[in-house]
Amino acid sequence: MEIVAQRDKATHLYTIRRICLPGTIIYSDQWAEYGDITGLGFQHYTVNHSLNFVNPDNGVHTQHIESYWNKNKIYIKKMKGDKKEDLNSYLAEYMWRERFRDSEFYKILECLTEMNENN
Repeated sequence: MEIVAQRDKATHLYTIRRICLPGTIIYSDQWAEYGDITGLGFQHYTVNHSLNFVNPDNGVHTQHIESYWNKNKIYIKKMKGDKKEDLNSYLAEYMWRERFRDSEFYKILECLTEMNENN
């Protein structure tokens, strides 16, 4: 997940190309600004939110990412993160805490050890 400066087709396609690994399957709604994701070499499945929350033909939905983003927004508000320039750091912290929530202290130690070894 990444916050982008502009919500336009060029920015979205650039971001997708930069952060998605080859073979990634992308699920989204049918917002026109996502552009031609399949043209980038990714599989792209959509749901038309004006008709359904879940695509009845293939089961595609965006409920997980929308829920994840809503939890993130709540976390940012709780942290008083209202400055645009700080949003990416709050987002990174939230994703890190979600990923390593069961062993945060251990992961901090691992990261510090790795940083020390690289310097």
